[in-house]
Amino acid sequence: MSRFLPYEKYTLTTHLQAFELYNRLSKQVEPFRIFRWSRIGSRPYEGRVNPVSFSIRRIPGYGNSFLPQIKGEIYPESNITRIEMTMRIHPAVLVFMAVWFGGVGSTCVGILVTGILHFRDILHHGFNPIILVAFAMFGFGYGLVMLGFGIEKRKSKRFLAALFEADGQQT
Repeated sequence: MSRFLPYEKYTLTTHLQAFELYNRLSKQVEPFRIFRWSRIGSRPYEGRVNPVSFSIRRIPGYGNSFLPQIKGEIYPESNITRIEMTMRIHPAVLVFMAVWFGGVGSTCVGILVTGILHFRDILHHGFNPIILVAFAMFGFGYGLVMLGFGIEKRKSKRFLAALFEADGQQT
């Protein structure tokens, strides 16, 4: 199901100790800034990191409202360390998109219901293709969210797996 939503939960395992993971990640993360004018001289991620958990997001060289917010917890075990992570879009963006999809989606449902109820009239008078604009808007919005989130999600997963020298990845 998470394949169709801007959300993913997965686990990485590594032979590195928890303190080494903390040190490596700390070197790649700077404190969160509300306004960022440039990426020049900055680290690739921003957020907060502590020895047992982190909350970060990538700093891209372009604007992307659908960046994954990555929350992770570090679990040292006998001979491995497990890092459980969750990626999702920012809650404010999620609320905005819920309103967007709610409005456009209800319009699409209304068009479908009207089309079913007045099917004979449509056959007699013809179909007006302008009503497909609502469906196109819904598809465009969904594609924008999933593409923006998906591209950045893959970049972060590759970066973190390499940083943590992860042996395995489990979704």
